[in-house]
Amino acid sequence: GDMGEAWLTDHTAGAGPYVLKEWSRKISVVLVANENYWQGAPKIKTIIIQDIPEPTDQLLRLKKGDIDIAWNLTAEQANSLKGSPDISIVTTPGQSDEYVGMNAGWGPFKDVRVRQAVKYAIDYDAIIDKVMSGFAINNQQFLPVGYFGYVENNPYSQNIEKAKELMAEAGYADGFDVELVTNTTERRRTEAVVVQENLAKIGIRAEINVMQASQMYAKFREQGLQMIIAGWGVDYPDADALAHPFANHRVKQLAWRCVWYDDYAADLAEA
Repeated sequence: GDMGEAWLTDHTAGAGPYVLKEWSRKISVVLVANENYWQGAPKIKTIIIQDIPEPTDQLLRLKKGDIDIAWNLTAEQANSLKGSPDISIVTTPGQSDEYVGMNAGWGPFKDVRVRQAVKYAIDYDAIIDKVMSGFAINNQQFLPVGYFGYVENNPYSQNIEKAKELMAEAGYADGFDVELVTNTTERRRTEAVVVQENLAKIGIRAEINVMQASQMYAKFREQGLQMIIAGWGVDYPDADALAHPFANHRVKQLAWRCVWYDDYAADLAEA
């Protein structure tokens, strides 16, 4: 209830391997080993988590030896550390998705064949290599690796001829114009350029419109975008946290914003 949430604003409650010792807002958190942890006290007795929001600052402090672990470095920064004798780079599949969203209620995208053509037009490997510097995987589903229900299956790869055939079948052999919206981050802008170049190969003339994130998402929530490049993170590590946004239009999140009203998919998400 509200009282419980208010209490947790300045207190902790849990049975994990560490106990909160100190908390300085926007500065640091100090955790100490829970000697009563049910799996035994952890070997590392103290963990200090510092609030260093800028990846560049994290990188500098890591190189100087002021911190032991830097988290959320950019791909370029991580690659710059390769070969460093005193630093190890550890990677693991993440829990966030980069996606291209199409408004299934707008113009040419009403035809599923056009939406499929877009999927065949995109060079996924190029995005991973050029935009993500190799720190990403091709995962054509909403579930991250390791989640319940995850199946390793990527049915789409770049096939320009197949994409052109689908465009012709749908009556768009000469292509069409579309507004491709993304936000101001460098990665998303670069990603948009790659997608724009890919779409041009099948006659889709995408005009990139870079917006502030708040403006972009406000318009997206009103079903006001034709095409979008954005990302989605996981609220909690369970398939349910992603099935509803991506597949259930009734909750008015991603599926609804893209005007994808598939009742069968929604029923499966609610099952």
